[in-house]
Amino acid sequence: MRAIAAAAVTLLLVIIFNFSDSSLTRVCKVFEKNAKHEFHPLRRCQRSNKTVIAFTDVEDVEQCAAFARHSKALAFNFSPKSRRDSNLFVNETKKEEESDFYSCECLACPEYQNYSTVINDTRFDYYSLYTYPAPFENATCIESLGMFLFFSEKKNYTAAAATCKTINGQLAHITTERRTNELSKLLQNSVQSSNDSVEAFVGLNETTRGKFITSNAEPLECFDYRAFSQGHPSVIRKQPSCVVITQRSSWKVVSCTKKFNFICELFTSGPNPCVNNLKESVL
Repeated sequence: MRAIAAAAVTLLLVIIFNFSDSSLTRVCKVFEKNAKHEFHPLRRCQRSNKTVIAFTDVEDVEQCAAFARHSKALAFNFSPKSRRDSNLFVNETKKEEESDFYSCECLACPEYQNYSTVINDTRFDYYSLYTYPAPFENATCIESLGMFLFFSEKKNYTAAAATCKTINGQLAHITTERRTNELSKLLQNSVQSSNDSVEAFVGLNETTRGKFITSNAEPLECFDYRAFSQGHPSVIRKQPSCVVITQRSSWKVVSCTKKFNFICELFTSGPNPCVNNLKESVL
């Protein structure tokens, strides 16, 4: 879910390496402000049956989008007032069996392949941060965090980052405890056997000694969390250095020229031009 405006990156790179505490605070706030969390319509008179993590009644779709962002949802179902009375796809017998109704349902994961869990329901429309199908079938949704893709092919850091870019993504952001733990689990689930040991490049590098930068060009100092393995980063490391994540929820600092597996994080996407039957386009 993390992506920032390119113009902001270009501007802030000039001051990243020479910040005081006050300027660092300003830099971090700008990056946070530019993070994109825009929902776009994908299905009319349909709703997703993905896991609901929060629900409420709202007056309009803008309120539902705001509640979804607050709930860290990746998608939501919204019911316009004019269609809340009945689901025309359900017969009278089944209406009595329906659960409690809420006009805003926040979803932990989006529909991202063949929309297999979308069902017909005239009361709802479906909105998502991800409006295009995932580029590969093995894309993984980590609930409330985003969409990720593990690559078993080994590449150096530059080549890995370039591969992520080709699929509208970047090397995965890891600067929270939950992100580190969840991506470590993704590694564990990707190995062929319990004896395999896998480490993967993620979105953290050190092109200037002591200045770690994320894939979004954010200084590591913008975040409180650290998970460096014992002895990392080494005092005798060479530049440039890059970070790999381990299966033990830790980070290691390695040479960027070495080849490792890598994890891409897919960007949230803009409106899908093939969807033109809903009025609300950006929320």
